[in-house]
Amino acid sequence: PPQPYGGAVKRVNQLQSVNFSVQRFQTILETLRDRLKIDLCAYRDTFSSSEPDRLEDMKASVNLLTNVLYFQMVVLKEKSTPKCEVVIAECVKECLKRTYLVIKNEIISLFGSENDSTEKTREIEVDEAGEFSMRRSPAFNPFLSKPVTALEKLLDLVVAVIEEDKVNYMPRLKSPSFGM
Repeated sequence: PPQPYGGAVKRVNQLQSVNFSVQRFQTILETLRDRLKIDLCAYRDTFSSSEPDRLEDMKASVNLLTNVLYFQMVVLKEKSTPKCEVVIAECVKECLKRTYLVIKNEIISLFGSENDSTEKTREIEVDEAGEFSMRRSPAFNPFLSKPVTALEKLLDLVVAVIEEDKVNYMPRLKSPSFGM
C-alpha cells in the first residue's frame, strides 16, 4: 500500500539516522504548534482585518498548523495529536471570548462615563422592615441603568464582529483537511 505523506516510515528512519533526536524534533514541533495556537487565539489582534498581508499571514499560519498536526499524527504516529479542526475551533472560541469581553468592558466604560459618579458607587436598599439605606455598589452595570440603549449598542457590536469574522477571518481559518 502507498505510504502516507511520502513514505512516513522512510522519513522517520532518515530522521533517526542524522545526529538530531526524534524527541528534540518533537519538542520543536510542539513549540511551533503552541506558538501558532497562541497567535490564532488572538487572531483579531495578531492579524488585523484591515491589512491584507496580515490576513495572508493568518492563512499561512493555519496551513502551517495543519501541516504540523498532520506530521505529528501520521509520520510521528503521536496518538494524542488533536485534529486540526478541533484546534482551530478552540482558537476561534478563545478569540471570541476575548472579543466579547472587550465589547462588554467597552459598553460599561461608554455608558458608565455618562452617569454621575455618585450613581456608580451608591445604591439605595430597602430592608425587610421597609427602611432605606445607602450602600456602595460593587460595580456600575449599564445593562441595569440603561438597558435598551446598552443592549442596542451591544447587539450592534456583536453583529459587526460576526460580519467581520464571516467576511475576513473565516475563509482564512479553513484548513486543508488532509483526510484528518
